[in-house]
Amino acid sequence: RWAQGARNLQMLELWTGPPSPHDTDPPFTFHDHNRGQFPNGGRVAKVRSEGKVASIVQFAAVSFFHFATEVLGRLLVLQRRGVLEDPEVKLLLPKVAGIGSKASGKGGKKQKGFAAEALELLAGDIIAADRAIWLRTDGPPDVRLRAKTLFYADWRLPAEPGADGSHCATPRSVLRLVRSELMGEPSIADGAEDSRGALVFLSRAGQTMRGALKDEAKLERGLQEIARSSRPPLEFVRFGQESRTLREQVALFRRARSAVGVHGGAFTNLLFSGAGTPVFELGFQSPFAGHYRHLAAAMDLRSVPLPLMADARGMGAREVELAGGG
Repeated sequence: RWAQGARNLQMLELWTGPPSPHDTDPPFTFHDHNRGQFPNGGRVAKVRSEGKVASIVQFAAVSFFHFATEVLGRLLVLQRRGVLEDPEVKLLLPKVAGIGSKASGKGGKKQKGFAAEALELLAGDIIAADRAIWLRTDGPPDVRLRAKTLFYADWRLPAEPGADGSHCATPRSVLRLVRSELMGEPSIADGAEDSRGALVFLSRAGQTMRGALKDEAKLERGLQEIARSSRPPLEFVRFGQESRTLREQVALFRRARSAVGVHGGAFTNLLFSGAGTPVFELGFQSPFAGHYRHLAAAMDLRSVPLPLMADARGMGAREVELAGGG
């Protein structure tokens, strides 16, 4: 078995080496695509220039976990510090589907995703005042915008680099701020509550990474039986790639009595679960895969790690299996 290194550079940390192309390099210089040079490849013919800009653009900004915990967290910190009260300050946001100058697509009205809904709720006034700058996050690295004054919300890592949960970890105070602001919105909080408890199975079926769990059907049947035999009975909910509104996601995970699944972005929804909720994550022991262990600890959830069998591709594997055969 083999894996192509050029397509798996982001996995080198999980494979524990080599940490850099050459022994004399600083750690992880594989990630320095520009060899230490300013990434001005000239692909952007005319770079936009602005006066005052507050940015919430970052690494993996449109990935669900990073968007919900970090991008929204930075937005709320900037708001709390009063930076956005200055009408001359423009907000630099990652371009997400369903919102922005070219949001309306062909073929009728389309349901907005979590990111578009969250930005409308938390930064709707900025967007309505035409103070939003939408930055594409795809394509080659290059200079796309220059600002004379740049505001950026940063924080101390809650864990030392290399420690469990240190990968893009957001402090507990900021995570709880994201939770309270979203759950406190009238459009999210109002309405009839479903009082039934739920056992939520987070399935990644069909996804390119970790999209095939060995004996998933057997696991799902077992979880359905646990839900039925619970007192009072729990509703079994399979949470996959189907489209849900922000309100529906919050409502589901608010009533979750337990969540089970393979390491993946859906665990981000645990932001909305109650303290003490058991979380069974079929995941990896590497500190670089401790995203949801940190999230569970920050939200006072009960994390129960279930290790997956070691694989050469680590988190990039398409097929995964519980260690010890389940």
